[in-house]
Amino acid sequence: MSNPQGTALNGEACTGDDDTYFGTCRANSVCFLEEEGGDAGTCGSFCTQDAPETCDGENQVCADSSIEGLGLCQTTCNVYSGEGCNEGESCIWSFGEAPNASNGLTPLGFCEENENEGQVGLEEVCVQYEVEGADGPFDYPYLNNCEPGHICISISEGQPPVCLKSCNLSDAEVVECGAGLSCVSIWENIETMGICFEQ
Repeated sequence: MSNPQGTALNGEACTGDDDTYFGTCRANSVCFLEEEGGDAGTCGSFCTQDAPETCDGENQVCADSSIEGLGLCQTTCNVYSGEGCNEGESCIWSFGEAPNASNGLTPLGFCEENENEGQVGLEEVCVQYEVEGADGPFDYPYLNNCEPGHICISISEGQPPVCLKSCNLSDAEVVECGAGLSCVSIWENIETMGICFEQ
């Protein structure tokens, strides 16, 4: 028995089901579920990395898929502000970036449970929490007890990690770091994400 396609468009709310990947989305789309085991989500159309204009939904990017040359329009939370996640969650940077509808790059963020966000301030000693990786759990600097948009990182060998603000390297018009600080790149092949350091 075939499953009729839905009518929800790219970026609109959808309901997933156990039989199809698109649920109530229109054809050539995927229903991205908000939480594991739930059925509420957001529609994302297929796209290509060199033509991401399809991904015109709010906070969408053309993220890589498992099919070479083909991407999926996926909603990302804001790694600089933490916006886009529910209460009790943090927006965690995935150490990746993808093109948006304007053909600029946007850091890829995902929402992760974190009841400890905001416990410590800028340059204060912080704690990294575990996430589950392909090879088992590991401490992740962007899941921490700092304020939203901060990384928990050690700036010198042998020193405990402290909270430092992340910043947008790709937008020179945005002044994010404050007086005496510069947005510095510390990750190879990453064009968007930097960390605020003293000049």
